[in-house]
Amino acid sequence: MRHPQAVLYIICLLFSWTISDAYGKEDFKTDVINKFGLFGPWVETAKDSVWPQPAEMIHQGNHFFLLDPDHFALGLDHSLSGCDILNEAVERYKNRFFPLLDEGGVKNDQRDRVKEDTNFGGVLTKFSLIINGTGDNKLAPPDCSQLYPQLYMDESYEIIVGPGETELTGHGKISASTVWGILRGLETASQLAYINRDRGCLYEFPAVQVKDSPRFPWRGIMLDSSRHFLSTRVIKENLDLMEINKMNVFHWHLTDDTSFPYVSKTFPELSNKGAYDPKTHVYTQEDIKEVVEYARLRGIRVVPEFATPDHTQSWGLGQPGLLPPCFTDDQPNGLFGPIDPTSDKSYSFLEEFFTEIIQVFPDNFLHLGGEEVDLTCWESNPTVMKHAMEHHSSDARKMSYYYFQKLIEIIDKVASRTNHNQTQTIWWEKIISNPISLNKNTSVVEIWKEYEWKKSLAKVTNLGYRAVVSGPYQLNKISYGSNWVDYYSQDPTDYDPEKEDEKKLVIGGEVEVRMSQLGHDHSVVAFSRGPCGASTSTP
Repeated sequence: MRHPQAVLYIICLLFSWTISDAYGKEDFKTDVINKFGLFGPWVETAKDSVWPQPAEMIHQGNHFFLLDPDHFALGLDHSLSGCDILNEAVERYKNRFFPLLDEGGVKNDQRDRVKEDTNFGGVLTKFSLIINGTGDNKLAPPDCSQLYPQLYMDESYEIIVGPGETELTGHGKISASTVWGILRGLETASQLAYINRDRGCLYEFPAVQVKDSPRFPWRGIMLDSSRHFLSTRVIKENLDLMEINKMNVFHWHLTDDTSFPYVSKTFPELSNKGAYDPKTHVYTQEDIKEVVEYARLRGIRVVPEFATPDHTQSWGLGQPGLLPPCFTDDQPNGLFGPIDPTSDKSYSFLEEFFTEIIQVFPDNFLHLGGEEVDLTCWESNPTVMKHAMEHHSSDARKMSYYYFQKLIEIIDKVASRTNHNQTQTIWWEKIISNPISLNKNTSVVEIWKEYEWKKSLAKVTNLGYRAVVSGPYQLNKISYGSNWVDYYSQDPTDYDPEKEDEKKLVIGGEVEVRMSQLGHDHSVVAFSRGPCGASTSTP
């Protein structure tokens, strides 16, 4: 793919708003072809447009300002000069405001002619970045190095560039209560700057007021680098595009049956034996720290997923005895099942392992999987079934209930012992079919199955759980033609709850691709998932 960024930008639009009914499926394609002909672009180039669409954007007529790359600044108040998040952002966005400067600059030979335009307001020389919160709401301490994005962080912001003060001072304003709001405001402002080729490729900026805040606090992308290993470089490129689309959760599916690329200091044999290659296809804790920091500076949370007891074949290679053997005709057949739910050693291992994980990843959330458990192996294993009959019943499903309850207790114990008392868990939707004690205040359920996702969502929210929706946003389902438009018509709150208030429990959505269904072009994998998730950003 020659332009993977374009693929991401097209798809990640989903969570911010839904496409108009007037532009749906083949109708969209037909309308555009009729308007523009069979050849060339289907749509006109956007000017001073923003993605995701802000909650409120008011243009001041046709008034505009010039931007001079040589005389333009993003200004921080002196009290914020020690904030690494803002300092790094200022450097990034200097380039994003003027994207063509890396290609030899722009021509400004018609600047004098612009001054004759009655809509011309002058030269915009600076954006003042202002944190206007007070007390606990002013989330921009002088040293931001320990500031980490959280669920429900305030990402609202306001941009003011218009006739009046801007004409007098040449300054625009980006204000917010937190550094996270400033980041989102900088992205919007960078998209509002445009090149007017009719006036000799001058950089211009509209007279505009923007007030914006996200529709949902959880706007995620799931990246599965266990089935297909992805380098940290590719992951960082994905994080850059997430920032551009105002996505704020990187759900990192780190391990699965196929590989265990996470390098554990407590259990190094897990990656030594379970990774595709223990030297080249692994993530050291230094790699993890680097990715988490890269994401933090962009206001993106990193939520790791370690799914158990199933999807753990790679775990068993480096942890002998963790997986029980499967039997055929009362003899081991060489295969192994999900983590042994009857062994105390299994739970001791999990407690040590998650003690490490909870300290490596700073986010409050752990994704623990909880998908359907294949009971076939357990049912064939006489030791497992003997334990089941002695403690539960002959129904192997009850062993999975027992396992999940023990896992919940382990996470609570580890969180308390390591002073991570804010730890919360997120699970795939199958978890609610288990009769276990799952704390509604600290648990989130993710709806990932595309089939009848609305019914599943209604069930989850009716039980009082917060929910994240990913079922209708599985990008591996895209095929040839215009069916990509379907993704834009899916609203995560477009379902029929028992009570309307239950919709408040939907905290957002995630874009995901099942890597097992993709080819080997990793660049396409990384760049094929962005804009669809961004559609959760606005009302």
